[in-house]
Amino acid sequence: MKDRTLIAIAAASVALAASIPFAPQSLTFLITLALAKGLVVLGLLLLMRTGLVSFGQGLYYCLGAYAAALVEQTFHVNDAALMLAAAFVAAAAVAAALGFLLAAYRGIFFAMLSMALSMILFGLLVKSAALGSTDGFNIATHSLAGAKIEGSAGRVLLGVTIVSFAAAAAGLHRYLNSHLGRLSAAIRDNELRVEYLGARRAGRGPDRAGGRPHRSGHGVLDDVRRIRVRCGAVGHRQRAGALRGVGALRGDPHARQSIRAQRVADDARRGDARDHHVRAGRLVVAVPAPGTRLMSAILEARGLFKNFGAVSAAADINVAVSADSVTGLIGSNGAGKTTFLNMVTGYLKPGAGSIHFDGHEITHLTPRRITQLGISRSFQVPQLFDTLSVAANLQAAAGIVAAAAKRWARGAIAHGRAGAVADDMLERFGLAAYRDQPAGTLPEGVRKLLDIAMSLAAKPRILLLDEPTSGVSADEKFGIMDTVAAAVRAQQVTVLFVEHDMDIVSRYAQRVLAFYDGRIIADGAPATVLKDGEVCKYVIGEELHEPRSRDR
Repeated sequence: MKDRTLIAIAAASVALAASIPFAPQSLTFLITLALAKGLVVLGLLLLMRTGLVSFGQGLYYCLGAYAAALVEQTFHVNDAALMLAAAFVAAAAVAAALGFLLAAYRGIFFAMLSMALSMILFGLLVKSAALGSTDGFNIATHSLAGAKIEGSAGRVLLGVTIVSFAAAAAGLHRYLNSHLGRLSAAIRDNELRVEYLGARRAGRGPDRAGGRPHRSGHGVLDDVRRIRVRCGAVGHRQRAGALRGVGALRGDPHARQSIRAQRVADDARRGDARDHHVRAGRLVVAVPAPGTRLMSAILEARGLFKNFGAVSAAADINVAVSADSVTGLIGSNGAGKTTFLNMVTGYLKPGAGSIHFDGHEITHLTPRRITQLGISRSFQVPQLFDTLSVAANLQAAAGIVAAAAKRWARGAIAHGRAGAVADDMLERFGLAAYRDQPAGTLPEGVRKLLDIAMSLAAKPRILLLDEPTSGVSADEKFGIMDTVAAAVRAQQVTVLFVEHDMDIVSRYAQRVLAFYDGRIIADGAPATVLKDGEVCKYVIGEELHEPRSRDR
């Protein structure tokens, strides 16, 4: 349906202007006053789009009026156009200055602070005799852009007011329906989601881990009971008992200790000659033999510790994830899985240790900056913009990402490209049927897909999924995972996902990390880890893997 709001604004303005010659002076004055105060209402509507309410919006209206009066009294300027310009400049300058203070607050705090500032100004004005105290003072307007308006000043000022109000209303309408306006609605609905799409926050300092990310030239083994090494051996094969394609093992210089690998052997349960188990004490690096190439790690966690009081959520976590892999994280509630994801995304900072993305340390970066570098996440409880349609959610996500990366120009180009990204995601995730439906009314399975689609709209290199099938029916979970798996393969994205459903883990994960009490107790292929003794005891439950005794 075509938007005719601008046509309606123009038609109403023309009709009102045409009635000016026939309106009595008293009505002319009332209409002028109403439209002038309507400008304040337009400002309130703009704030409400972002979920903010101001009790002090009259502050800027008042400042504009006093600025116009002071220009007339001080500089003897009686041209309405110049006085209007002075009012605009004064109100805008004060609004910009106070904006830095007000922008740090939300909800009732924003409303009360805006009212407090307004009351402070009111107190200063009523005590100032130079400004007329409580009575104010009058000004005379004799011209408009050099033309004399004596005798018809009221009607001329009404015409100026009509034009000003119509221009402001049209500008507000265009803004609210623009790319930037949709982002304002997204902020109102879910500021956390906006942050995890990479939107910048004013006042942030430079990133400490600046510079161009680089790929590491070695593979990294984890500090867990059993470690899997993946190395692409090229024409270099040895018998069981040695690591194929690897010339030596050495301690990683970044680890706090360097302990020798005790034993290297092939996994007899797998036929893949590239997979091996290693018992290690600390972080160990596999040094490739001549003529071989190891798959470099895109994400590395080195010696991570995180405590919440006396509770240990991460205890010496060392893990390396290779590019284009799918890794499942399993463990009981409180085992440390989500804490690990939160540390990777910057929401939590480790008490010790470091995190590296593509050879680039990200330990102390903000969640926004980490998202901009290429790590995106979805949530166990979908974080959506509930009042926006499904298409608008995806457009907002694409727009926020593009604005943070400064990839697109503003305006129509940005809106068009965000729409193209949204259309692609709607098709890829099978959401086209829900295109115009508000996100807050979607069934849970569709909400999960939309949340993941918004994360992929960021064009990440690593996607972190927190329980992607929780809260959905058994009939839906495999369909959701099939859709997600196809989408991440198409974008060649590395995936880490937290999951409690072992059927999902065994079917979709290439590698499994089992967490228990803040530690990784097993790491390897699903078929191996899910049969591990400690995993069966602490994660899955021994009874699930023990044969039932027959009644005698």
